[in-house]
Amino acid sequence: EPKPDIFEFSPPPPDNLTDYGKKVWVEIVPQLVSLQIFSNIDKKAMFNYCMEQGLYEQACDELKEKGYVDYFGKNDYPMPSPWVAIRNKALVNATRISTEFGLTPSSRTRISVGASKPVGKRAAIIDKLKKKA
Repeated sequence: EPKPDIFEFSPPPPDNLTDYGKKVWVEIVPQLVSLQIFSNIDKKAMFNYCMEQGLYEQACDELKEKGYVDYFGKNDYPMPSPWVAIRNKALVNATRISTEFGLTPSSRTRISVGASKPVGKRAAIIDKLKKKA
């Protein structure tokens, strides 16, 4: 049965992630790599998680700065800020995706990790050292 290649080193965040998403990537991915549960096939799902969690954090910052109510029209009619709905939806999406990586206490109990072959420069160095021994 083929197994995905586990990263030995944390890959850099994708260029097309937002700045908020990149901060999430840099915070989470090295931890998953150190636990040996982040593989080459996880990058797209992690990208999606970082986009949603980053959007949630951006929405929180916007609400903190501008408030929860916007005023529209000649009469300054009060309406909820669109950032409220953006924040709420991003949180739902990020939470759903986070369970796939064991980022919640209950989801960690359901994750099993199989042995996989490491990839990257470190794996090549380790292979060379083993051959010399």
